[in-house]
Amino acid sequence: MPWRPAADDAWSGRDDGNDPRARRWHQAVQPWDWDSRDAAQGTVVIIGYAVDAGVRRNKGRSGAAEGPTTLRRACSNLPCPAHPIALADGGDVVADGDGVLGAQEELARRVSSAQARGARTLVFGGGHDVAFGHWLGLATHDGSTPRDGVTASVNLDAHLDNRPVPAEGPNSGTSYSQMQSWCSAHGRSFAALALGIQRASNTAALLARAQEQGYAWQGPASLAPDRIDASLAAIARHDRVHLTVDLDCFAAAYAPGVSAPTPLGVGPEAAESIRRCIALCRVCGADLAELAPALDPDGRTARLAAALAFEIVDAWSTLR
Repeated sequence: MPWRPAADDAWSGRDDGNDPRARRWHQAVQPWDWDSRDAAQGTVVIIGYAVDAGVRRNKGRSGAAEGPTTLRRACSNLPCPAHPIALADGGDVVADGDGVLGAQEELARRVSSAQARGARTLVFGGGHDVAFGHWLGLATHDGSTPRDGVTASVNLDAHLDNRPVPAEGPNSGTSYSQMQSWCSAHGRSFAALALGIQRASNTAALLARAQEQGYAWQGPASLAPDRIDASLAAIARHDRVHLTVDLDCFAAAYAPGVSAPTPLGVGPEAAESIRRCIALCRVCGADLAELAPALDPDGRTARLAAALAFEIVDAWSTLR
């Protein structure tokens, strides 16, 4: 499965001098050495999932394959957290033709490799099929051999993304069905929670399917700061948690540059709920999905995604 390093100009920006407190992400990010076995405890490894074949298969608006490079550029001038944390760039997973499952499996192998060295993974999508690939990397030792225990997933999304996997293979709407099927096949409990779900964006069949799968979901109010702790209570007891943020969870006024804009989505205040998720749950990997730069002419969605990336990394930096 193809892989490529990050674009040469992906990390560049403002230089405010030699004061270490003035450092920005572009000055801190180092290349990640995939061949090394050295410990990298607490390092945040950024991995791109430059794939939108799943979006096309799901009949969405394409363009998310360019998301990782654009998001890196949007993150370049972010200030480094006050609590020191190492940042590394592991390059991009790229689809082989129109393949989705192969890209998901390659992402899983790279995620599990980084996690084995003590790193956390921050994945920039790409279509929301990124969620299964990232989760699989957290649930396995090498992308295929199951780890003990449960790897739970929290999905901030307007959509459940639990469609049945069609004959031609997975797409951006099948990640949670893939997780449930994998858990069933490997004797693991399926633990997943979707927050921000829009009733107008999910058929009654998908809602019924979620109930049959044991896939819990709540509406946009679940992301309110005064409700998020209760929303996450069942997930917080698990040892490993995957957090995925489909940017179409946010209202189209804030995130127009996505595959399926949501008129009645949540506002940027949901960023505080992301921080609470990391504070309450053992989040070892997070991803941001479906940024499509060609559909985001003023860069609004990219800036929102970068702000969320900052919140995730800053929240991780406070954990010891």
